[in-house]
This record gives sequence, structure tokens and C-alpha cells, in this order.
Amino acid sequence: MKRLFWYGFLAACLWVGSSCAEAPGDTAAEPDTSNTPDAGLPPQGDVDGSADAPGNEFDNADAVDNIDASLGGGLYAAGPYGVEEGDTIADLSFVLSDGGEFSFGELYNDPDAKLLLLSTTAGWCTACIEEQPELQALHLAHKDQGLVVIVSIFEDIQYQPAGPSHAKQWKEAYGLDFRVVADTDFELSAYYDTSLTPMNMFVDLETMEIIKITTGWNPTLVDAIINLKL
Repeated sequence: MKRLFWYGFLAACLWVGSSCAEAPGDTAAEPDTSNTPDAGLPPQGDVDGSADAPGNEFDNADAVDNIDASLGGGLYAAGPYGVEEGDTIADLSFVLSDGGEFSFGELYNDPDAKLLLLSTTAGWCTACIEEQPELQALHLAHKDQGLVVIVSIFEDIQYQPAGPSHAKQWKEAYGLDFRVVADTDFELSAYYDTSLTPMNMFVDLETMEIIKITTGWNPTLVDAIINLKL
């Protein structure tokens, strides 16, 4: 009987101990998830996260301005370029009689310029001298219609490369109101046989196409081209 009593007493103690081990209010607290982002959702703010990122702005207008600046504020006819009739002439550069720079691109971007008559000359060229009054007369007669007359001097009387001072002397000597330029590198030599100077070249300034290249002076042909193109 005593053994049964002790067995019952021990069982009762064990039951009471297990019940007291877990005191009220000691239950494990659930984790605080209030600061944890929901799964699958981006952080608060813009969906792509780029709205406030420095350096991400790209203005199309600014990009166009930058492109225009890199082109020097102007455009030119697309190539390929050539040296024969029907080809597009390259954007050649020259030196003006006052020392400034000049290129065909200026004419291409001039809405009033329609047709270029480009004539070469040299200090030793007597045939060129005879041509100057004719060129001046054409300039006065057709400048308002869009004709641009230019004389390009490439050598002085001693067959040395011409510079801006030679262009100035030529312009003043023959009373020319239009541009006289120095072709210091004689780039126009690629377009004709220089022993047959002067060369007279017509260029369509809307397309920069070489219309005609002639040597010597042919007033009938010159007048016909001007009347056809203007």
C-alpha cells in the first residue's frame, strides 16, 4: 500500500511541475514583421528606383544641340565626293584676301546662293587677266538671282604658292566685288589640267554637284548654263 501511495504522490508532483514550468504570459512572442518588406514587392518609392538617381537625366533637346555644336553649326552635302562632272564636290577650304577662312560649306548653307562659278587664276596667267572684267559683269548681272562668282589664285607671278596677300592684290588690281581666295595647297589642281588655266567650274549649290568644268573662257557656254540654272 505504501508503494502505491508513493507512486501516486510522485506522479502528482510531476504533473504539477510540468504545469508550472510554463507560467502565464511567458509564451514565445511572434516576430515583428512590421519593418520587413513584403515578398515580391519593391522598396517604397519609384518602381524602377531610378527617379532620384543622379546623372540619369537625358534631354533629347540637349543631345541635338550637342550634335549641332560638334558639326560646327552647319551641314554639308553627303559624299562620296569626286572631281568630275556629275560628282559631288568636297567641302574645300581656302584663305580669303583678308586672311580669314572660307569653305564651300558656307555656300551650301546659304539659302540665297544657287549657282557657283569658280574660276582659277595665277599671277603668270595672261588669259586669266582678260577674263576678270567678264566675271565682274556676270557677278553684277546675276548676284541677286543667286549666282556666286569666286576667283581662286594658286600661284604668284614667280610660280610660288599664293597667299592671302596675292588674293588681295588680285582683287584690288581688277576691281572685283566678289570673293577672291588663295588656294594655298592648290586643291583645285585635282579637277583639271593646270597647264590649261584658267579653269571655270559650275557647281549647283543646292546639291554641290559639279555641273561643268571647262578651261579657257567660253562666254556662250557660260551664259547658257547661267540662264538654264537661274
